[in-house]
Amino acid sequence: MSGSSGVATIDASANTGKTSLVVGANGVAGSTVTLGAGDDTLDIGTTLNALDKIQGGAGIDTIKLSVGNQTVNGGTTTVATSEFVQSGGFEVIDIASTDDAATLNVKDIADVTTVKLASNVGVFGVSGTTETDGDVVNYSLNGTAYTTSTARLAATASIDTFEEIVAAEINATTGFTAVSGTNTVTVTNTSGSSEIVEFALTSVTGTGTVAAGGLDTGYTNVSVSGMTTQAIDVYGADSVTARLTDSSGTSDSMTINLKSLLADRSAAQTVGTIDIADSIETLNLSSTGMKTQTTTAAVGKTLTALTADASLTALNITGSDNLTITGMTASKLATIDASAHTGDLSLPGVGTLAQTITTGSGNDTFIMGANLTATDVLDGGANTAGTTGVMGKDTVTASGNQGTSVAAAALQLANIETFQLTNTGTASTFIDGTNLGGVGEIALSSAATGAFTFTNMAAGVGLGAGIADDELDAAVTWTLADATGTADALTVDYSDTLNTNSSLALTTVGIETLDIVAEQNTAGTNTSTMVNTAMTASTINVTKGVANNILALGTLNKATTTVNAGTLKSQMSLTAATVAAGGSGMTITGPGAAVQTYTLDTKADNVTLTGDLGAVIHVIDGGTTASAATSDTFSARINNVATDLTSVTGFEVLNLTLKDATASGLNDGT
Repeated sequence: MSGSSGVATIDASANTGKTSLVVGANGVAGSTVTLGAGDDTLDIGTTLNALDKIQGGAGIDTIKLSVGNQTVNGGTTTVATSEFVQSGGFEVIDIASTDDAATLNVKDIADVTTVKLASNVGVFGVSGTTETDGDVVNYSLNGTAYTTSTARLAATASIDTFEEIVAAEINATTGFTAVSGTNTVTVTNTSGSSEIVEFALTSVTGTGTVAAGGLDTGYTNVSVSGMTTQAIDVYGADSVTARLTDSSGTSDSMTINLKSLLADRSAAQTVGTIDIADSIETLNLSSTGMKTQTTTAAVGKTLTALTADASLTALNITGSDNLTITGMTASKLATIDASAHTGDLSLPGVGTLAQTITTGSGNDTFIMGANLTATDVLDGGANTAGTTGVMGKDTVTASGNQGTSVAAAALQLANIETFQLTNTGTASTFIDGTNLGGVGEIALSSAATGAFTFTNMAAGVGLGAGIADDELDAAVTWTLADATGTADALTVDYSDTLNTNSSLALTTVGIETLDIVAEQNTAGTNTSTMVNTAMTASTINVTKGVANNILALGTLNKATTTVNAGTLKSQMSLTAATVAAGGSGMTITGPGAAVQTYTLDTKADNVTLTGDLGAVIHVIDGGTTASAATSDTFSARINNVATDLTSVTGFEVLNLTLKDATASGLNDGT
């Protein structure tokens, strides 16, 4: 049964089905409403008062209230501020906040198990510059793009500012109303199937420009006090404040659920603050209802700040949403258990307290900043494949130096595919890899003098040279925990978004093969310089890169005898070590399409350039050989009538292949 009513008495106690009533503005002071055995809903709007006698029945009943600048209370005596004193029997109280002071005190309200919160009103800045007749404004509302159908009119017309034409467009959109102010628009969600108001300006079509101008205040706030075991479901709010009736115990807990209605699941959402600074020891936080990943990307939810006091020691996170918690105030939060969470989760670190943080099956991010220490225990859990089918990664980011030369930091990281460490200071970093389990890559960035030393490293952990556009300019020493193998490899993977030159001095112990993945940023020309004199791998493999960049391997260690770079796209330079009598020469494969600069020693060296040489001028010196037995050999394929080998010198043997059906030749045979 459903309907609207303004009568003083409604008796639906005999109805066993679901009763849905809207009283709203038609409510009569002193009304008596009795509901039945179904899961009933009563929307009373703003009219609930202490004289009303409104009772739910046997089902899971919901009462909906619209609360402005007031506190709605329970109570034991009939006074004007005890709106629920004669009403109860509702398991769910649904609050729509229309003012920052909206408060619900659930103390002495019988049977309440859940409080639903939604701030259906948002205030957003719409500040125009050079507003011109005929301009239209482009914006998004709850994830849908709109363009104002009404253009800005002459200044003498009724709609002559950007905020007015945006408000007019929103008023013409089903489920919303809007009121324009001075450089602001106040938007109200009036839809029964949606709760959120997520508004963003995009552009102006025409002469003018538009921006929020720092005038966004977003959703209104809402507070709930007098709680015992009630859960809070948050569907949209700026700041949510929750307080218990009695938080003097040592095991107080609270449950807050971030939820989304079906109509809202495809729009990214932000909740400003959840404030539980009320001596709560455990917070159970879930986030559900958002669009999860299928063949398209998931849509995320953001909690800008979680605020607690020093009592909070445990945070349990569940749900399926992609959730980002940007900031967290909780100085004694020792344990975060998100092992049951299936969405992507991003968490901040909280001070120097030793933390145990466990995440679930999403692709999670731990943003530890300067807070990461060897006493923290971080476990990223499992991962989820992306829309392309590629398995995702868990990432830990941290800043500052770790450990000392006397006591290396034995960081406790498990199932973390990428660990990113930025050190901008002069202090060096010393990391003991004994407690690293399932770590795929350690990416470093540094523009200072602090060096990095890694000991007891497991085979298979890679080194990332640079983080995003921050280069690695540092000395790195890498020592394996077990160097007894004969095929141990280290991968050095350069960031693909570096925007300047970099220099890496690499020392390795127990590594037979160095695999270098060259930078692939096509903007500008970067030189990635390596100092490899103390890098003792016998083989260097180089892949990827782009033609405008240079990989400068420097002078190699005498143990390095093979360089495989046939698929490299970049320019590359190297100098072979001086090899004593009885040593062997080098075998080098490089790309023919990018300039190669090699200086070799006096042993028998073999250089092969892959692909077509074209007109590229390579600078390769085979060195002076001691005898015919130490002849140097150069092999390549020519496909140009003006192939230039004048800078290829010191080779006793040239193996040149002509490309089929292609005019080829040498412009100088010297």
